[in-house]
Amino acid sequence: MQFTQHASYCYTGASFSSCFWEYYAVANFPLIADNITAVPVPDNSSAKWRMNTFGVASANTDAVFDTSSPVSQHCGAADVGPADCTVNFATSQTSRLAPYEFLFVSTSMNDAPPCSPSSAQGWSLMGSDGRQETDFQVASFAQGSYSFTCRAFSDPLIIMADGVRGQWPDFSIKAGSNSVTSNVGSTATVTVSMTPLNGFIGTVNATAVESPSEGLVCTLSPSSLSLGAAQNSTLSCTGATGTYNVTVTGSSASLSHSLSVIVRFQDFTISTDRGSSISTQGSESSFKVIVTGIGAFSGNVTLACGSQLPAGVSCSFSPSSAPLPFKSTLTVATSSSTPSGYYPITIKGAANSTLRSTTSYLHVVPPDIFQYSLTFKGMNATITGNLSVNSTSGTLIGPASLNIVNGTDGTLKYSKNFGVNLSIDTSGRAVFIGEIPMSPNWLAVSCTINVYGASSRCTFSRTPDLNQDGIVSIIDVATVAIAFGGTPTSPNWNAATDLNDDGVVDVQDVATVALYFGASLSS
Repeated sequence: MQFTQHASYCYTGASFSSCFWEYYAVANFPLIADNITAVPVPDNSSAKWRMNTFGVASANTDAVFDTSSPVSQHCGAADVGPADCTVNFATSQTSRLAPYEFLFVSTSMNDAPPCSPSSAQGWSLMGSDGRQETDFQVASFAQGSYSFTCRAFSDPLIIMADGVRGQWPDFSIKAGSNSVTSNVGSTATVTVSMTPLNGFIGTVNATAVESPSEGLVCTLSPSSLSLGAAQNSTLSCTGATGTYNVTVTGSSASLSHSLSVIVRFQDFTISTDRGSSISTQGSESSFKVIVTGIGAFSGNVTLACGSQLPAGVSCSFSPSSAPLPFKSTLTVATSSSTPSGYYPITIKGAANSTLRSTTSYLHVVPPDIFQYSLTFKGMNATITGNLSVNSTSGTLIGPASLNIVNGTDGTLKYSKNFGVNLSIDTSGRAVFIGEIPMSPNWLAVSCTINVYGASSRCTFSRTPDLNQDGIVSIIDVATVAIAFGGTPTSPNWNAATDLNDDGVVDVQDVATVALYFGASLSS
């Protein structure tokens, strides 16, 4: 504990000198056999030092001492000889009356018996050792006049009176629970208790304020409580799905206390395993639908698609209804006549009057059917493909074929059928490269397919996979960079890097490698 000096009083008379020092500390824990040591400074061996220690329970720690105290008085024994000595004092007026005040009087004596004040004065002896005495009483009013008289036979030297205020009358407010969860359509209730403290008697008015204010309505019943003993009020709330903070306040004159209650209204949620899917006209796409209860919500939820489906699109759920929680597979089927486009698919869930929904998107695209005839360095290439979207894997799949013939005599130089499985990037682009092992440089037919726009573009050139490791990588980019600007007469010339065979390694060759960077090749 940290002790602080509150008051002191010294008097030097013709016969004796005497002093009081008053220290106090606020203890936030019970005092049990605690030792307090006082060391006089300076240590005058001719002085008689005494210390009296006591504790006051239920003191007002916000305003410990009466503002009219301490009051001090020197006595005749300090000057001329023993005589009755009286100290008169009054407790102060406060804006909030305390039910009691602990008053104490300290008396310095010249090795004499106790003061024995008049019983009419209401004092009780706390302790006396012939040199120092402490008397006390508990005042029954917060304002009054008091008197303490120490008899002449006690040889009193000085007296100091002080007062410790008791706690003010008040009340406490407490919720049966700091949070409550209820389903939409039900009422959430919490018991709020008001308890009088330190002799409080009065009426407490209770109010509830919701935050946010929209979506929740709360009432208190009763909203006015007459406290002489503990009383309860019931907080009742109804609202929409969400989490709210309700501040409950009890007020009586200048007294006001508040508490917060978290109120949650929850039911169930619907979500899908992905926000969108791609489907080729005439095929199916599927979503995993997750239906989850929140809080104590229970019961069956029935699933259905919204009514605004595009032409030629149907949907079905398996299962279409089940108790929470559960997962369902939504199958969305398109027809060959479904227009290409990006469509919202609204998924609805119903449980009695509670409705919830979520939206995923379906990108309907036409099949990618293409055929190109290309020529490069006397070779004619024919590339064909019939590709569609696998909505489960999100890839472009299907058969493709590549044939290379000599442009002069029609001799077949290379023929390959591919099973294509291409990744689709976020912009809807897929890349296919058919690599052709030829001498002295490998060739390649490279195709960029715009899945969303149902368009494609293919080129015939030297392969951008310059080291023939099956992928267009940073090594290929570096190889072109080293040869950049080279011509057949340049020391850095590398014919393999002149992808379009125009006699110079320029920005077009760099752009081709960059376009297909990261693409895997088929050979």
